[in-house]
Amino acid sequence: EPVTKEQMVNWTKTADALVLPPGDYDIYWVQDYDTLDIPILLTRGVKVSAGQPVAVMADSGVRIEVAAWVPARDADYGWWGAASADSLAAGEPVTTDQLVNWTRTAEALLLPPGAYDIYWVQNYPNLDKPIIIAQGVTVSGAFGGIGIEIGLRDGVIKVVTPLAGGAADLAGIEAGDIIVAVDGDSLKGKTLDQAVARLRGAIGAAVTLTIRRDDAELEIAIERAAVSAASLVRVNTGIQPVLAADTPPLDTDTGWWGATPAWQGPDNRVNWSEGQADDPLVLPPGRYDIYWRLDSSGEPELKARDVSVALGSLIEVPIGLASIVVTPTVVVAFELRSDDGSDVVGGALPEGVKEIEVRYEWENAAIGHRLGVRWLFDDQVVLEQGEPVATAAGETKWALKSDDGSALPQGAYRVELMEEGELRLPVEFGIGTASEPAVDAEPVAEDAAREGSVDEPKPKQPAKIEN
Repeated sequence: EPVTKEQMVNWTKTADALVLPPGDYDIYWVQDYDTLDIPILLTRGVKVSAGQPVAVMADSGVRIEVAAWVPARDADYGWWGAASADSLAAGEPVTTDQLVNWTRTAEALLLPPGAYDIYWVQNYPNLDKPIIIAQGVTVSGAFGGIGIEIGLRDGVIKVVTPLAGGAADLAGIEAGDIIVAVDGDSLKGKTLDQAVARLRGAIGAAVTLTIRRDDAELEIAIERAAVSAASLVRVNTGIQPVLAADTPPLDTDTGWWGATPAWQGPDNRVNWSEGQADDPLVLPPGRYDIYWRLDSSGEPELKARDVSVALGSLIEVPIGLASIVVTPTVVVAFELRSDDGSDVVGGALPEGVKEIEVRYEWENAAIGHRLGVRWLFDDQVVLEQGEPVATAAGETKWALKSDDGSALPQGAYRVELMEEGELRLPVEFGIGTASEPAVDAEPVAEDAAREGSVDEPKPKQPAKIEN
């Protein structure tokens, strides 16, 4: 249960220290009015002895970096916040009651060490459908570092930028410097995470960097300083409408345009704008259909099909007066279900699933038009199914199952719609685990890099599959 002020031994709105009787204490933090009812547990079991003040660090969390093209969040309804990773019901919209911390105004959030999913709400229309903008963000306590952002470029570790006023900046490290070695140990062949691990160490401990700059090698000694562990989350992925001259303005009350997951129809919107067609929309990486509804007198019009939105990109979507003509694609619905009839939720199915069924509907197909599906397990094709259609419209179901009736193996799956020999729609899902999120290929800040092994997992062997 959330702690309240009435349960506190002492608390303050202004001071940086509290007088307490000797004893053991849990320390809590509330940032502002919005989070009044969800105090954050900073640290547990702090022992206070007579005459011995104890320091409690409030220095871990996430900070957000918003691309210049992202419209300002609505002051009354827009917010961003953090929920414990994987703690929410898959596929269910997150609410502010489920967040560990959130804010309408600040660009950073204090959080206890842990793993978090980061959500974003732009304005009132999207209030009940927060967008997930980062998954599994690791937040750790302060550590000893030199304060640089590095990237892996052409097989070498290069300084993207030294943090202003940080230890590396004060020691003369410059953007573009190549880090050849750390304390004499070569970084050749090292991953970004491995390089970050070598640069970190105890607060106050010295480290010597061998730097290559303008074809010369330098050795620079730096004393590691305490680095706040604020992990960086970027909001820089989305779509930008490009309006044709003949495009009439949206009705300010009932008109909208927005994005839905590819092939799932106009009712399952991920993000949309009401009455405003000029601003871009923030989206998680994925594939989307773009819809436009001029006003309440008409149905949503499909303007673009299966638009691929990559991490860190702003995709332009042309929008004209007429709806697009979908050619040669004739499939109008594409659904995936498990053997018990349940939908795939949040990209995952539970362990023990014995059969997965895919269904698609088509319209306006020429006789002989080829439609089918291809199943992949751990990126290996395990089954292809399909045939030419005999009618202009219809529905087909295909199933993936083991030939002995046993449960399908756990792991990452993908099913792809095939039309006239071309792949039209990849749907990724997992059994016993969610499908993997997109990987951010941007430079990694030293204070935001994740710890742990970077070894690639060995591929699983698929079960025998029957057609």
